[in-house]
This record gives sequence, C-alpha cells and structure tokens, in this order.
Amino acid sequence: VEAEPLKSLEELPKAVAPESAIHMTSLREVANNSANNAIQTSQAKRRKDKALIDLGLGTFGGFASIAVIVFAGELQSAQALCGVLGLLGSAYFVYESIQHSRAAKAEAGAPTDDA
Repeated sequence: VEAEPLKSLEELPKAVAPESAIHMTSLREVANNSANNAIQTSQAKRRKDKALIDLGLGTFGGFASIAVIVFAGELQSAQALCGVLGLLGSAYFVYESIQHSRAAKAEAGAPTDDA
C-alpha cells in the first residue's frame, strides 16, 4: 500500500474531542452543586462570624453602659441617660447576634429553637 503525500493539513482526519464522549450536562450539574455547596458554607461561616462579633459588641457595650450608669452622679443626669441608651444599643447587638446564629444554624441544616 502506497501513501500519497498530504497537500494540506485539512486532509488529516479530525480526532474526536475527549470531552464529547462525556455527558456535559452531568458535569455541569456536578460543578453547579459543588459551587452551591461552597456558597452555602461560606454564607454560614460569615453569619456565624457576624453573630460572634455582634455578641462581643453587645457584651462589651453592656458592661461599659453599666459602668457609665454606676459612676453617674445622679440617676437623672445626662451620663445616666447615655448609659441607658448604651444598654439599649447593647441589647440590639445581642438580639442581632441571636438572629445571625439562628440563620447560620438554619443554613447548616441544624434544628432551631423556634418550635
């Protein structure tokens, strides 16, 4: 058998791409599931971190506000009023911390105390 020389590269038989043998929709589905899991994990971690930060701020603010109230000369002074407002702000941060913690648990699939 004698082979003739090629005149151009277009005469070469084209090889089948290796990815054409694989079902691309299955690969897309696996990639999408993996990306969604990574996003959910990241969001849960972010909520958990936010809950810890809010709890820390609420706790520190609460103690600082109590100190301001205790060291106020009179309970009807502006200093005592600022301490009370600080306590309210601290309570807000503790409330936000609880909400973020519940949301993180819900995203992780853990049961919440809302029953």
